[in-house]
Amino acid sequence: MLFITPDGKTITKEMDLASHRSGTMVVEELKSTIEQINTIESTAIVIVSYSRKGKMLATLIVGRFKYIQNKKLGFEKDQVLLIKDAYALPPNVQSFRNEALKIGFVESCTISGFLPV
Repeated sequence: MLFITPDGKTITKEMDLASHRSGTMVVEELKSTIEQINTIESTAIVIVSYSRKGKMLATLIVGRFKYIQNKKLGFEKDQVLLIKDAYALPPNVQSFRNEALKIGFVESCTISGFLPV
């Protein structure tokens, strides 16, 4: 993660963490909002905005910032089996999961109440 200051200096994640640990940077308020999530193949792209109030070298810092983060989903989106109306499975949902795991090409099986992508 990199931060670019208004005067064009680059701050690394390590530099940012060091300023918090030393007390040079003190965050008094922090509110984040996920603005958008997109998936591209097996990667999620997340746009987050946050409002921050704090002090850097005793100087008040108040602002709204945005950053983009990418994360591997941990699975291949096109290899997910979605069962419509799966709510009808209980009380047999665990039996269904156990049977699915016996299929040779199934590597793992998770039961969820929402879509993962």
